[in-house]
Amino acid sequence: MDRVVVVATLTVKEGMEDRALEVLGPVVDGTHAEAGCLTYAIHRDAADPRTFVVVEHWTSQVALDNHFVQPHMAELAAHAAELLAEPPVVRFCHPLALGDPVKGSL
Repeated sequence: MDRVVVVATLTVKEGMEDRALEVLGPVVDGTHAEAGCLTYAIHRDAADPRTFVVVEHWTSQVALDNHFVQPHMAELAAHAAELLAEPPVVRFCHPLALGDPVKGSL
């Protein structure tokens, strides 16, 4: 199967930035241990500290599907109402082989 890239944008409620980091830490640790996880990196928007962008790279759709049923993802979902100011924006992408193969891929 083709590799899958996910870009998710999470906007947390005002004043919940530190709490979001507390919740996201174990999610990152758990995800990094999953089979099929090539990259799972959380970034903070430089212009809006309430916005976090997660960039994920998976070996396959099967690996990504398995990610969604892990206990650390259920724990993250349990905190969504507490933390999120709006529903997350999630994009599922397939990488394209354009340009330099090293610089043009995750």
